[in-house]
Amino acid sequence: MLYKEIPFLRFCPPLATGILAGKLISAGLVQNIYAPYYLLLSLLIFIIIRYIREKSSYLSDKFGILITIFFFITGLTAYNIKFRKNSSALPSGKHTYVVRVTDYPSERKSTIKVPVKIIKIDNIKSHSRNKKLLIYFIKSAEWNTIKPGDIISVNLEPLRIVDFDTTDNFDYSTYMLTRGYNYYAFAKTCLKTETRYRRFTGQSLIIRSKLLAVIEKNIGQEENFALVSALVLGQKQMLGPEIKEEFSRAGIMHILAVSGLHVGIVSILIMTLLKVLRIRSRRMQITILLVVLWSYAILTGLGPSVVRAALMFSFLHTGKLIKRSANSINSLLASAFLMLVINPLYLFDAGFLLSYSAVFYILAYYKDLYN
Repeated sequence: MLYKEIPFLRFCPPLATGILAGKLISAGLVQNIYAPYYLLLSLLIFIIIRYIREKSSYLSDKFGILITIFFFITGLTAYNIKFRKNSSALPSGKHTYVVRVTDYPSERKSTIKVPVKIIKIDNIKSHSRNKKLLIYFIKSAEWNTIKPGDIISVNLEPLRIVDFDTTDNFDYSTYMLTRGYNYYAFAKTCLKTETRYRRFTGQSLIIRSKLLAVIEKNIGQEENFALVSALVLGQKQMLGPEIKEEFSRAGIMHILAVSGLHVGIVSILIMTLLKVLRIRSRRMQITILLVVLWSYAILTGLGPSVVRAALMFSFLHTGKLIKRSANSINSLLASAFLMLVINPLYLFDAGFLLSYSAVFYILAYYKDLYN
């Protein structure tokens, strides 16, 4: 009965276990076996599952064992593919890189940090295409004109990211690898701006920047601007240590992270607006709501907490559209399942773990606590 009401309770644990197993043996066996073999084995198991499902009941022991193995191997495969992509080596020495800027440059103490994705190396497309890279440029006025989506060419000699302080308990290189970065480079200036190619995510970053400019213009006071930017768009980098300390002491630091609270407010506002506009088509209501929710999620940077909330609301509203009541815990686990399949490295992200743990306990115990 539990698996019928919450089927993803059966799918998520073996998937997460497979990802963990992939991490534990990533330095040995897994890297010597190509990921497609895992995929083929997963597909074979899936075929066997389908065959057994036709011959026996959904809750049979054989089906349960095979579905567990299938999702365990799926997790192992997903981690292997992602790990291979993130940890792949770049050619040694200095080369000409054509890269696409993925976010606005951020000012450091003596440099400008620019996150990019590799397009070509020495004008040749390689296996490193779309690999992430951090470039640190010497400060200059030209970086005021750089925007997400710009394609630039630059001479670089990338260096591997290492754990600079081995005496603490924080492994910086592993932390950066889970975010897709294992190389950084220094450069004086870019050779030229090739073109500007604005993807949807790049356009959303530009829109977010314009919204921040509007907020700053209308609010004026720097402290209030920083607070509103964090509450509305999740931009916490402008908050001073004093404000963060005050929120932390009050126990409300979590509201500065865009999450279910913000997505819920946006959802309520849109549904209210749709009623005012007298849009009665349920299909149209849900379509507009989902478009707005995901646009907001992209606008705020697609952090684990906001993606989790957007996925949950998508499942819940879609369930209403097809007139099926969605179990809230199953919706939570389904969103976790999708996020881990797309990016298995989320499993090692503190924000992902805290967000899902908190929401799980709220959904599991809020009725008892309320009573």
